[in-house]
Amino acid sequence: MQKGNFNNNRGFGVEIEYIRPTNVSKQDICDALTVNCYVEEYNHDTVPYWKIVTDASVKADPSNPHSDSEDHYNGYVGDNEIVSPILYGESGFEQLKEILSVLNRMGCKVNYSCGLHVHHDVTDAMVEGKKESEKFLMNLIKFIAKYEHLIYKMVAPSRLDSRQYSTPVRRDYFGWNREGVTESSLKGMIRQLKKDCSSKYRNNDTSIDRANESPNVQLNRGCGLNLRNVWTRGSVEFRYHNGSLNFDKIVSWIVFTQAIVNTVEETNSVQMNYVPSDVERGFFRFRKAIGFVVCDRDERTKDASAYSLKRFKELSARENDYANHSDYVYVECGLTLNRGVA
Repeated sequence: MQKGNFNNNRGFGVEIEYIRPTNVSKQDICDALTVNCYVEEYNHDTVPYWKIVTDASVKADPSNPHSDSEDHYNGYVGDNEIVSPILYGESGFEQLKEILSVLNRMGCKVNYSCGLHVHHDVTDAMVEGKKESEKFLMNLIKFIAKYEHLIYKMVAPSRLDSRQYSTPVRRDYFGWNREGVTESSLKGMIRQLKKDCSSKYRNNDTSIDRANESPNVQLNRGCGLNLRNVWTRGSVEFRYHNGSLNFDKIVSWIVFTQAIVNTVEETNSVQMNYVPSDVERGFFRFRKAIGFVVCDRDERTKDASAYSLKRFKELSARENDYANHSDYVYVECGLTLNRGVA
């Protein structure tokens, strides 16, 4: 049982978007690190070293959608993302600490255009076969949809804006229905996922490689829960979080999202029932579900639990800021399945 404890044997990875001072090059950052790090062009290759790549979505001036990597704004330049290799446990956190220490020391920052993406390895569930893969993915989608109104209250309201870099599961896996998740759209998600799994595992092909197809059940690659890499690289990606160069914040988010994955792996089925939006009932129930409210927890989980509660309380007070964004309609409250609504 992993619930309540961080699994040091599950690989994870991070993609950290940031802006840097104009007098600091990408190579300067690599040279300041003791871990292996190289400057590369934009790519999705999984490599055994850290890499700094281009990312056109990162703007030095986020108010100007037409700015590019050559634009300077108040002494900073955009188009930066540092990507980790597959990391494990405390040794991975130590590498992450060095990366963030160097970025901060060299004057790098995050702004509105930056995001933080976290990957978790689920290869074991994927290579078991169609039945196991289908069960895990279906439960993960349903689990996130069930608690997504609480997850968004742990990240900046701007993550729900029109850029669509971290869109709701309730929108992208259930047919974009502004009426909410309905019995009809739930059945549609299940039907499409089963079709995807049947296609992937035809002829008993359980391989994980770049030649595999991606599930079609996900409408938008930028969804907060991204499954596009689940059969190509064996990972699930959480894209909800706003940009950060804060070590404690990022580690807490890694532990929090891994706790979701651990919980779903140990779950037979997820009931799509209503969860309140308040801290005493709703968020407590969520934290309890992922093992954050138990006596026997490791220190990383204790810290992540305390941070998640603090973060939720702070951001819940910004209801008007969330309501300013159109996608908030999908996640403003707990799920109530609407019968008979197409």
